[in-house]
Amino acid sequence: MFLFNKSAALVLVVSAAVAVAGYALAGRVRPVGPGVPRPLRILALAVPACFAVSALASPDPVRSLDILAGAGIVTAAGLTTVFIRRTDHDVAAGYVALSITVACAALIIVEEWADMPLHRAIGVRSESFVLKRTAVCNTLVLLGLLRFMLGRLRPSLIGLVGLLQLGAITAAHSGAAAFGLLGFGGALLAVRFGGPSLAKAVGAAWIAGCLLVAPFLGTAANQGWEGLLVRTLEAFHLEERIAIWEAFGSLVGRRPVLGYGFGSSQEIVGSKALHGAGDPALDAARNLHPHNAYLQVWVEFGAVGAGLSFALFWWLIAGMDGTDGAFALRFGIVLFCCVLMLLSHSLWQPWWIASVAIAFTWLRLGGGPGARPAPRDGAPRPA
Repeated sequence: MFLFNKSAALVLVVSAAVAVAGYALAGRVRPVGPGVPRPLRILALAVPACFAVSALASPDPVRSLDILAGAGIVTAAGLTTVFIRRTDHDVAAGYVALSITVACAALIIVEEWADMPLHRAIGVRSESFVLKRTAVCNTLVLLGLLRFMLGRLRPSLIGLVGLLQLGAITAAHSGAAAFGLLGFGGALLAVRFGGPSLAKAVGAAWIAGCLLVAPFLGTAANQGWEGLLVRTLEAFHLEERIAIWEAFGSLVGRRPVLGYGFGSSQEIVGSKALHGAGDPALDAARNLHPHNAYLQVWVEFGAVGAGLSFALFWWLIAGMDGTDGAFALRFGIVLFCCVLMLLSHSLWQPWWIASVAIAFTWLRLGGGPGARPAPRDGAPRPA
């Protein structure tokens, strides 16, 4: 589904529904209320309510509420798949998932090399840029399967899978996926040489820094070193992104405290462009999203949302169990997402939420009986 930019989110929702139905038929579904701490229950009610109020305050409440509904459904389905109990019988599912992910990486390379014949044959979007999103999704899913591979495959085979995925990223010219991998690798190094506490501090510093510079990133990148950064990364179309960042950054200054409302990014730029006296920056970003999740938070929720976002991320990172054998991989995927968010697509697009959820779903697969033991150098061990 990711390969053809179709609704992988729908697949996730259906899978979650089937899983819950199966558990219900088996009598294994229990009420979740009593087992969930009260603060989390309050958040579970307060957060959607705040998003809904913000959506109603946006320039196009109907569209914003539609975005909220889609994102909410996929998020609920993702949480279901991540936290549902798994068993050693999931090994077969792990091999199937790995086979499909490897096949998808190979198809990305073939499609790009042969001018998208499969896309054209089935009548879906056949522009090569659509593979950028596919490369991001496939990379996330593969990282989620890395724990499974470490427990069951030889290092040489894992290396071949990694090289194939790197080839797919290169073929798709996905700078976002490549940038995310830098974050993943940096996270593993931070855990390896500094331990969980230092790694968590690095993650919090990255998120805080990105939130602080987001409103000014476009202007600074466009002027710094006379555009050296733009020229160096021209192949990744950074120049267009910087123009978009600059346009959205200019909007933050007009409503810096509360922003323009949930899901308003594309609508507010189009509206301002019509009344912007020919502002080229606004015109360049017309009908586009910010291509920077941190900047999107500023545009839609202002400084209040930026502060709450940092608090949420810090709560998630600080709450991760540093003694868990899978901590390094789990933290690596979080940092992959947090680094990629600097260049990312819309925060609320279901395909992005589904990708993250699927990655963490497969990460829960342990080695199980017969798994190859992980090395004793701090690498994650099978459950």
